[in-house]
Amino acid sequence: MKIDALVIARSGSKGLYKKSTILIGSKPLIEYTLEAANGVPQIRNVYLSADDLGLLERYKAYKNLKLIKRPKSLSGDDISIKDVVRHALRSVMKPAPEIVAVLSPAAPFRTAKHITEVIKFAQSLDNFDSVVSVTRMRTYPFGGLILDKERRAKAIVTDTVKYPNRQDQPPLYRLNRAIWLIRPKQISKLNSLLMSKDSYGFDMDEVSGVDINTQYDVVVAEAMLSFNKRRLSWNERGRYNVQRFYVHDDLKMGILRNAFDTAAYERHFGRYKFFLKYIKPHDSVLDIACGSGYGSQILAAKARFVYGVDSDAVTIKYAKRHYMGANVQFGVSAIEDFVPRKRYDKVISVETIEHLADPEAFLAKVKDWLKPKGELWLTCPLSQDDSQQTKNPFHISKISYERLGMMMRRYFTKVDFFNLSGEDIFSADTLNNRITYIAARGSFV
Repeated sequence: MKIDALVIARSGSKGLYKKSTILIGSKPLIEYTLEAANGVPQIRNVYLSADDLGLLERYKAYKNLKLIKRPKSLSGDDISIKDVVRHALRSVMKPAPEIVAVLSPAAPFRTAKHITEVIKFAQSLDNFDSVVSVTRMRTYPFGGLILDKERRAKAIVTDTVKYPNRQDQPPLYRLNRAIWLIRPKQISKLNSLLMSKDSYGFDMDEVSGVDINTQYDVVVAEAMLSFNKRRLSWNERGRYNVQRFYVHDDLKMGILRNAFDTAAYERHFGRYKFFLKYIKPHDSVLDIACGSGYGSQILAAKARFVYGVDSDAVTIKYAKRHYMGANVQFGVSAIEDFVPRKRYDKVISVETIEHLADPEAFLAKVKDWLKPKGELWLTCPLSQDDSQQTKNPFHISKISYERLGMMMRRYFTKVDFFNLSGEDIFSADTLNNRITYIAARGSFV
């Protein structure tokens, strides 16, 4: 299948002046798209259609890029994408390819992988006029309002009785302008959005489908890049907080669940409830990597005192505001730098060890944090081989049953393991049920 890419850029954007060249993460917006197009093996040629002579001059020496000067007649706000594609096909793209991947520079997080996946999806179809990339809408028209000149409110959809609750409303999608895959021979059947009755949608996540149109969009895109660079970099990604960064955890692993679903939190409540039966009234407890603090509060229901520590200052601020009490305190520290003021009867570690570059150093520290008859309780996912483990970018260290046992026995006299099934404290759908979770106890007696 002969496939060419057509990048369409217009200088007269009303939302952002010369939008294609504004900097996102110190790189011109358009270069994200050019790099994505060049990274797709199936694409033969990459064309740039633009009405800005300065833009064409700037990228005339760009690798594998062919330029198309767009006439002024195709530069106005009322010109459709279809007209621009037709001009490119008639003037330069000869002979016409079988498929044209139309790409907008406004989508910086659309990657070569997304384009490749769309092509693969299109090849699986018996027939199509176009495939368009879409993103699920965050809000729905049901219950939406418009205001007339007198500010009188009117419902957009009048039949709201059928879908009274948000969860009952059907999923709706929007064009995100990241990718159109069209068949040039069928272009006459397409409307101004490059769609027909034989068009198909390719679902992209909300982050990948970001569409830059306003200054606000630029700020959001910059924040996303900053987050990925700082929080998800190799030396930082082990220090993320589950409660704050569920969204990124899910996206990276391809798990489609509501990041704020109470069921997701219930799995974490279950971990602490499991430990609670081993806590004694006289115990002082250290909850290491405590997150937003609800687990520390659970432990404090029986313990004499609980101290929760986490590397994320914002999360600890939340914990102090919501969960701090007479026998519950919180502090900020990375595990590697933590120096307790006293020793504890119990150290609790809920799925922390796999996020550390040196898990054995962590166990050595825990030994020094405990009293002579103290105990370490931890949970972690065990990996047996690559085929059984979800490739979680947050899990820096691969922990097997044998490795965990070997490391713990170096620092504890007695080590016990407790198998935890998906139906117990971990729900059946956790990480697609492809990882075995275990609870471990290390003690000196």
